[in-house]
Amino acid sequence: MTGTFIQNNTYPFTIETGDPLWGQGLGIWIDYDGNNSFLDPGEFVWASPTSNNVAGAVLSGNIVIPPGASPGTRRMRIACWFSNLVTQSNSCGISGFGEFEDYNITIVPNTPCSGVPSAGQASVSPSNPCPLTNVTLNLTGQTNAANLTFQWLVSPTGLPGSYTPILGANTVPYTYTPSPGSTNYFRCILTCTNPGGGSDTSIASSACIVQAWSPTNNCWCIPTYLYGGTNDLITQVELGTLLNNTVAAGNPSPYWVDYTAQQVANNLPTPILYVGQASTLSVTVGSDPNQYVGVWIDYDHSGSFDALEYYSPNVNVGANGTASISITPPPAAGWGGNSYANSWRR
Repeated sequence: MTGTFIQNNTYPFTIETGDPLWGQGLGIWIDYDGNNSFLDPGEFVWASPTSNNVAGAVLSGNIVIPPGASPGTRRMRIACWFSNLVTQSNSCGISGFGEFEDYNITIVPNTPCSGVPSAGQASVSPSNPCPLTNVTLNLTGQTNAANLTFQWLVSPTGLPGSYTPILGANTVPYTYTPSPGSTNYFRCILTCTNPGGGSDTSIASSACIVQAWSPTNNCWCIPTYLYGGTNDLITQVELGTLLNNTVAAGNPSPYWVDYTAQQVANNLPTPILYVGQASTLSVTVGSDPNQYVGVWIDYDHSGSFDALEYYSPNVNVGANGTASISITPPPAAGWGGNSYANSWRR
């Protein structure tokens, strides 16, 4: 599926970087004239202002499709480059670490709408998101023309008369963050604003049911290691009332153990941390001489570990060493059970 873009219209975009340690610069090109080159004037449409964007950094901007862009399917290219700013000349290669991704977009003429447009079919994705996960509201098969307006509405029941407009939800696609544990039905009203124009409504075929936050749900990623075993392991974790010695358990493949179920069953204590007060986490590791420790705490209950939820002394604690990490929950930290993860790395 390709996105459809109208000449002389403005479209918002967001890009999220993925590496927690290595900063990236980013850039976007669109081959507006279809000549298989991104070096023409105006085809380098955006660049990040810095090159230190790490995981969790969400960058946004707007792209204006020029009135002279050639209609049809056109190539869009996105690049990230480790520790460097991306420029127009980098469209075909970079000297270092990074990634390119190519997409097709469809550009259509800026033809004024008339009469009653078709709203096509509305959709929401994903339909069963984790807490605080963005969902995408979209239309397919709708009329593409100038002078159209969009308005997304949401309802907790889907019943007639229960829909309310979402403030600022006037684009297709649109990114929305529903409340944890909520049920949401979406519809979009598409209106032709020219004289004699009308409106059409499309309702998403299925509801969006957001998972309630739970310290034991399956929203967090499962970490993976390429190597592990006898000498590379966590042997003890201590935080407040939690003291978990795991020497006997070892570090069997896949080198990840989830202890939250034991905490829910009260077989392991759940430590209590207080907002604004420092607590010390102690993590002891195995006998390999090169050992580093990190910990993530999901303060915002989003089901992911964001960049500001990471702690590490960033020093080699050595064979059988212990890392002491000071943790102070920020004022914005969510109350209740927060999931956290420990990691060692070599």
